[in-house]
Amino acid sequence: MRKQLPLISLFTCFALTGFSQWAQDSLSLPRMLVQAVTFRDKVYFIGGEIGNYPDNETSEVAIYDCLASAWLPSDSLSLGRSASACVSGDSGFYVVGGRICNWSKAIGLAKFYDASNRIDIFKNGVWHTDSLPDAVWGGRAVKVGSKLLFTGFVDSINYISSCIYASKKVYVFDESTGLWSTDSLSGARTELGAATDGTLAIFAGGVNGLGVTSDVVDIYNSVTNTWTTSQLSVARGYVGAAYENGKFYFAGGVLAGVLNQSSDVIDIYDGTNWTTDHLSLARAGVMVAAVNDEVYFMGGSDFDLSLLLIPNSNGNYNTVDVLNTVTGAWSRQDFNYQDPVPFFGSAIWHQYAGITTWGNKIFVAGGGVTGWLFGNTIIAYTRYIEIRDVTLGLRDVGASVSFDLYPNPSTGSFTLLLPEARAEIRITDLLGQEVWKITATSRTLNITLDANGVYLVHIQTRQGSAVRKLVIRR
Repeated sequence: MRKQLPLISLFTCFALTGFSQWAQDSLSLPRMLVQAVTFRDKVYFIGGEIGNYPDNETSEVAIYDCLASAWLPSDSLSLGRSASACVSGDSGFYVVGGRICNWSKAIGLAKFYDASNRIDIFKNGVWHTDSLPDAVWGGRAVKVGSKLLFTGFVDSINYISSCIYASKKVYVFDESTGLWSTDSLSGARTELGAATDGTLAIFAGGVNGLGVTSDVVDIYNSVTNTWTTSQLSVARGYVGAAYENGKFYFAGGVLAGVLNQSSDVIDIYDGTNWTTDHLSLARAGVMVAAVNDEVYFMGGSDFDLSLLLIPNSNGNYNTVDVLNTVTGAWSRQDFNYQDPVPFFGSAIWHQYAGITTWGNKIFVAGGGVTGWLFGNTIIAYTRYIEIRDVTLGLRDVGASVSFDLYPNPSTGSFTLLLPEARAEIRITDLLGQEVWKITATSRTLNITLDANGVYLVHIQTRQGSAVRKLVIRR
């Protein structure tokens, strides 16, 4: 096991010249392996590794009010940890598993980690705790139908051989019954790509063992409660994933072996057929977010699978490739702000960051970078948050105010969260035919539409107007 030296980064920032328009904010603590989740009109930045002794992980939950554009007082997990699996449900959000540094096992400066089975649940404004039957970390989570699926976890690690042993278990929480159950992927793997369209949940690629990557794709259909399998064009792990406008995207990744070999391939699935496209730069650990008919493929690094627990980043990229899913056009909107690493001559560009979206905004929070100095592994952390306001696209056309609607896609019923109590609301189909209209007198509005389809939700307030796309899929 190579030694790891924690190094807190400098916080003086500067904007790079270029064509990006990312805004900047910051967390209270620099951290990586932080989780980010959106629930209704707030964004939560959860836990993470901060590299301090004896508290290597933080329990802090930073809260940003999107409607007010203001930070709220922080909250706290029941147990500080990093690399949890987080997802929002209909009535709350869930923080499952995670890892904690065990200093009693440390050899010199080398860190060893224990997994946790803790579940923190934020529901109806109150925190609750539960537990999994197994201690796990590093998984992925999606909401599909009434079910929350958690999978792709690390089961154990051999610190001598640097082998990751993954789990194939899928932990399932059904919000309609309040019950937990277990299911299984077709094969064990971690660091897989996970995405959902609200009906299908797809888990693609992954890592298991020493330098062993997978091309397996497991597809869960929540309507039929069945699993099928498919295949990526290239076997790889540390895959980024998202869904937008009828297609699933699985981007980048590390190839088999331990020689920092990354892929630029994007596998695209439309529910029937697979096609491929390519990133502008081969890289693994790409963060993917979909907003306003655009898919953002953000950051990434070159990973050496022989270096655990955090793969070596030979290159930590500010590259952001953007695909317009309507026109098929590609552009670049690279990150603006870097956090210099003293004595190393490198920079942190949000690797192992927390990412989420709200309305027309993308949030990329914290992150870290690993490198080499005098034969030791350096881990540096950043507190920066970069925020992209995606104002072009069908979902938010000519918007001068922000509002939220959830769930989206919806099975018919959904909730509007408005920037002020009085607003004119119109819902039209894509041909402009009006199907619903009301004058709202409160900031929260519950609406039901009967017919499947794609709709435009128009709001007009004293502050301005906005339009969002809504998908009804019964």
